[in-house]
This record gives sequence, structure tokens and C-alpha cells, in this order.
Amino acid sequence: MPGRKSRLIGCLLGGAIGDAMGYPVEFMRYSDIARYFGGAGVRDLSASTLVSDDTQMTLFTAEGLLNANRLNKPPEERVSVLSALVLHPVEDQDARR
Repeated sequence: MPGRKSRLIGCLLGGAIGDAMGYPVEFMRYSDIARYFGGAGVRDLSASTLVSDDTQMTLFTAEGLLNANRLNKPPEERVSVLSALVLHPVEDQDARR
């Protein structure tokens, strides 16, 4: 069985791939999806594949959990670290540039 770190990476990667494949059809009706992609739907990642804010928020949440877990503080104080990343992702991205 893969280790915990491998499973976590696989979970994040699988979510990002699923998001990227579902992004172009997220709000389409099945009949439209079938017309554009065939009855099986989206089957491949393309060169123009994008991830949405869903993946970005998942990664911010994961980063927040990792950062909060590193603190030697009570859980109620750890929540502020997580909420800061989730509620202010744009400011956090700008600070990294």
C-alpha cells in the first residue's frame, strides 16, 4: 500500500485532473456534451486544459492545513491560519510574486 504522502499527492492530482477534464463541460447539458465530445464525454486532457477555482481552493486549503498543523498552538488558533488562506487567496498569490 502506498504511503500517506503518496496517497495525499494522488488525491490532489486526481482532483486537479478531474477538474481539468470537467471544466469545459461543467455547465453543459448531456446532449451538448455528447454532440461535442461523443457519448463517452471528455476522454483526454488537451493542450488547452485548465483547472478552475475549485482546484485552486483545494490547494489553498491543503496549504493552510499544512501550515496550521505546523503551529504549536491550540486548534482554535490554527483555524485563523487556514481561514486567512482560504478567504484571501488573491492577496496570498500576490505576495508570492
